[in-house]
Amino acid sequence: MYFSGQKSLLAGALLAGSAMAVTVAAPVAAQGVRKPYTIEAQNLAAALRVVRRETGLNILYAPQAIAGKTTQGFRGDAEPETVLRAILQGTGLTYQYLSENAVAVMTVDIGPDSTPAPETATTPAPSRRPVAEAPGYVEEVIITGSRIARTGFETPVPTTVVDAPTIANSGFVNIADILEDFPAIGVGLGAANTFRSSDAGAAFVNLRGLGTNRSLTLINGRRRVSGSSTSSAVDINTIPAAMIERVEVITGGASAVYGADAVSGVVNIITRTDFDGLELSVNGGLSQHGGADNISAGFFGGTNFAEKRGYINFGAVYNSSGQLRARDRDFGQERVVSVGNPDNTGPGDGIPDRVTLRNFNDTYTTYDANFFIDGVTYTFGDNGLDTVTGEVVRPGPLGAVIGDVGATFLDWFELRAPTEVFSVRSDMRYIIGDSISFFAEGEFSATDSSNLTQYFRFDERGFWLSGNGGPRIQRDNLFLPDEVAALMDANALTELPVRRSFNDFGDLENRHERRTFSAVAGFDGALPNGWGWEASYQYGEYRDNITNTNLIIGENFLNAVDVVAGADGQPVCRSAAAQADGCVPYNLFARGPLTPEQRAYFVHDRIQNVRNTQETIVGQITGDLVTLPAGPLAFAAGAEHRIETLRTRDDGLSLAGEISFLGLANPRPPIDEQFDVTEGYVETRVPLLKDMPFAHALDLEGAFRYSDYDTIGGTTAWNIAANWSPHEDLRLRVSRARSVRAPNLVELFGPQNTSITNFIDPCDVTRVPENANRAANCAALGVPADFTDTFVGTLVTSGGNPDLREETSDTFSVGMVATPGFLPGLSLSVDYFMIDIEDAVSGFGATEIAERCVDAASIDNPFCEAITIGGDGSLSAINASIINVAEQTVSGIDFSVDYGFPLFAKGRMQLNLVGTYLLELERQADPSDPNTLVVDDGEIANPRMRMRFVTAYSQGPWSITMENDFISSAEIDAQAGPEAFDIPDVSARVYTDFIFGYDVDDRYRFNIGINNALDIEPPFSASSYLGGGPGQNGAVRYDNIGRFFFAGVQARF
Repeated sequence: MYFSGQKSLLAGALLAGSAMAVTVAAPVAAQGVRKPYTIEAQNLAAALRVVRRETGLNILYAPQAIAGKTTQGFRGDAEPETVLRAILQGTGLTYQYLSENAVAVMTVDIGPDSTPAPETATTPAPSRRPVAEAPGYVEEVIITGSRIARTGFETPVPTTVVDAPTIANSGFVNIADILEDFPAIGVGLGAANTFRSSDAGAAFVNLRGLGTNRSLTLINGRRRVSGSSTSSAVDINTIPAAMIERVEVITGGASAVYGADAVSGVVNIITRTDFDGLELSVNGGLSQHGGADNISAGFFGGTNFAEKRGYINFGAVYNSSGQLRARDRDFGQERVVSVGNPDNTGPGDGIPDRVTLRNFNDTYTTYDANFFIDGVTYTFGDNGLDTVTGEVVRPGPLGAVIGDVGATFLDWFELRAPTEVFSVRSDMRYIIGDSISFFAEGEFSATDSSNLTQYFRFDERGFWLSGNGGPRIQRDNLFLPDEVAALMDANALTELPVRRSFNDFGDLENRHERRTFSAVAGFDGALPNGWGWEASYQYGEYRDNITNTNLIIGENFLNAVDVVAGADGQPVCRSAAAQADGCVPYNLFARGPLTPEQRAYFVHDRIQNVRNTQETIVGQITGDLVTLPAGPLAFAAGAEHRIETLRTRDDGLSLAGEISFLGLANPRPPIDEQFDVTEGYVETRVPLLKDMPFAHALDLEGAFRYSDYDTIGGTTAWNIAANWSPHEDLRLRVSRARSVRAPNLVELFGPQNTSITNFIDPCDVTRVPENANRAANCAALGVPADFTDTFVGTLVTSGGNPDLREETSDTFSVGMVATPGFLPGLSLSVDYFMIDIEDAVSGFGATEIAERCVDAASIDNPFCEAITIGGDGSLSAINASIINVAEQTVSGIDFSVDYGFPLFAKGRMQLNLVGTYLLELERQADPSDPNTLVVDDGEIANPRMRMRFVTAYSQGPWSITMENDFISSAEIDAQAGPEAFDIPDVSARVYTDFIFGYDVDDRYRFNIGINNALDIEPPFSASSYLGGGPGQNGAVRYDNIGRFFFAGVQARF
């Protein structure tokens, strides 16, 4: 098929307690172990691979830094550090410890009175103090956000690195689930919020909560073909966690370095490479309460060839993440909603405008046939004629009650959608000569996923089944039950609108079969005077074959339920034309599986196809222009040409308007569009002062990029930053950047689509008190003062806009990094950040458009121009097409503390705290009208404070880790008044995980762990209980799996 109170107190105590005691990186196998080594004289890249394998040191370097260099090798008994120093002797390179088990190889700094070291020079001994600034408890070599090689502690902006041990300790098989725990990552798209998404089963990163389309995802520093039919976002589900070496994250504008889309930052996924040997791994996990199980199995191998002038790696991984339905959890047994309070008398009465209800169910969605006559909802099923009972919440034909009606959307609703991924990947490098190498990478992934939407149903609303309004069963219908016929006669009815939810037709399932291919080939090498160059070509292709199952062919179904007696007394379709077309009668009042003939006549599986391609040609050079008194002036320059295409095709019946359900099957006219862009960029780093009073180091750096799009014309992006270390223990940093995002192909050329949405009209008499401007604006729109929403649905039109222009953003950050010498192993960082976006490309939701229209100072605003009011005062239509209008702002404070120290005999304790305090997250649709301001900070999707605190202890072959993730209390609506909700906020959450690891003979690694060990449920509210349900995207922030056990084993040969 498809490849709370006591617990919260205890969790809080664990979080506080762990601060006194917490990540285990890889075992510190490399430190202090003396043994014999034999490393032959050879090129440096090959030798470093041997050192990495034999010592266990995690050695990181920029390829340009070692290109063309050789080593004399090493023989003898020694500790790993001695071996590394010998290998680097005479190369002009040194190394810097980043943690106890990670080092960065780099060029030797040249001081004011120095000359280049001769080839026989001894490699300088590095400082052994681990230097850390990034908000993570992992290794810190970061070149994301810059094409000039540097270590993480030198970067001028906040950075995070998630390494392989962290990934292995997570218990997850998808990198998206792992990244969600880190405070800088907002709610993106993933397994828990794909409800009715055209990209169901994909996973997109959302940095700083500014949207997945403003976060640029790179694979090994290179762009990747889009994995979406609606944006340029990269699907990170195609990269199994087991294939990832580390993930580097820079938050802030990086368009000057990497181009469009890097408005809120860059996520750079570094895959495993340069491996000698064979590694096998198996990981799996089970939830205590069932569902959401996962498994991952794979191998990774590599070898040298051509006398170690080259290497080749190959790996394959299979991942499976299981489904989790709402009905599988206690908190998913009852539908929780927030509705207008009928007892509300107006502002200032102390009565909440909206109340939260449990076990809320619609009266018109029963699995038995139901109909509304003279104010009563009747059903007909196995027990004959009956009425819907319960406490009436919403009267009328589209009513709702508190109570069991025999059907609820929780019967099918998914908390997590299932996904299967199979990926193969290979990379190679071959040193052609002393100054040139050839490299290539190739990857293919097959991702199969599905998600469910509601069972097919119909009712009397006019948009159902191509506007027919649902079937009107005639009095002479042959299948009409006697009891129903008598009821019709008693009410003088000759026809009766009948509603049903058809759970016996099968699930309405969106199946995605995604295939992604990417390949890159190129050359790099060394030039005289330490310069390096690279030229490459990359091609990527993404295909998604989408199947929407069990849709209804509208006209055929209406013919099938309109049944009379034939000449022989047997049921036949009333329409002679339908009979001639093979119409098969269907009894609307009977439940049971369809016959093959009925299914063939009026059930259809819709097929859609999406194809994205990307071609990129890149050339760049890097090196030192001159040597200044404080060091070399680093420089990088390059050019890039990129072509991206999007092609979509829809089902023939869909395009003909013959199938329909809740907007799911609305026709999607074909798209055949492309754009190309040519870009040039420069980047430099200028050392101004070094080893002077109050200036241990002072550097400036800057970047500039010009891009020429054939869609929007020319754009420019730039950044400038400074690093100042008044003392070796303290570094201050500041940066300012201008970034751009070009509208993607769907935003520009997406076809106009129509769908139906349902929400309580803001001009409904129960909702008018929610805002002081509503009464006057609703009246100005022609809505009666006593208007009551009949819940008939609103027609929404959305689509692309070829007149869009680029959006621009300004980013500012300032902070400090401290590594006090009096406390070795301690590092601290604090940074303030602010991102301000103008002319944001925005597609507002129907609910937001309606509310912002009537909440503004007057109806003279962009939102009111987008709505149409019907004759009865209801919202009949909304135009939700994409426009350049909005402003978005986010600001906050990132902080981290990392402290590692020896504890007990040969043991080591590692403590790490990383967090983000959100100061501001706002959107303003009309910058000239303050009433269009939308405040998102402090709400469920964007809580004010998020922290991750890790305590870990390792000794010899074993390690134990405790991880705590804190989410502060959050509001339902940050702009709501004190009477808006009966439950205005949700309480804070702390999730605690435990991981135990053990190594056997440096060849086998065993991990077992428990996620959410205290089995904390999501906080109770209508906006947070069920995950990615309608209007509940913010609930994805909370764990809905519960206590989860996992284990894994890794073997190396």
